[in-house]
Amino acid sequence: MKIGCTQAMLLCLGRDERMAYILGDVFERRSDHAAELLTINPAAFRKRLSRARSRIRDFMTVHCGLIDPGAACSCARRVRPAIERGRIDRNHLLFAGHGATDPRRLPVLEAVGVIERLREIAGVHQSHPTFMAPRRVTDAIRRVLASAEIRPLLG
Repeated sequence: MKIGCTQAMLLCLGRDERMAYILGDVFERRSDHAAELLTINPAAFRKRLSRARSRIRDFMTVHCGLIDPGAACSCARRVRPAIERGRIDRNHLLFAGHGATDPRRLPVLEAVGVIERLREIAGVHQSHPTFMAPRRVTDAIRRVLASAEIRPLLG
């Protein structure tokens, strides 16, 4: 359910704002580094990130029962139908077969694994703030952001 809700939350953003949110809040990149990855200036990146945070806050207030008990969505109402439809296997607590019917779609768990690996790499880089990444590292990150594996999550 967490993965599905996270995807819905990210889909409330346009592509540029989604990229800013992922780089700024998920990967915790500094504005100068994130701006370089997106080939924009740091002020533009900070503005995109600010707009993304505002839109996510607005979306969550309306749609998340954890944020506002009166909101349209609630985890308790979503879990039972997900189990009944086979999206959640109660014996394994994973998305059971999600994405298996459409070979063009990357299975959710594989995409999450890619994002987790990227987050680990970003964490190592972040732990050395004085280290300047070689151009090849920045280029590799750009290739990943443009890759078919990540594109379904970014829209």
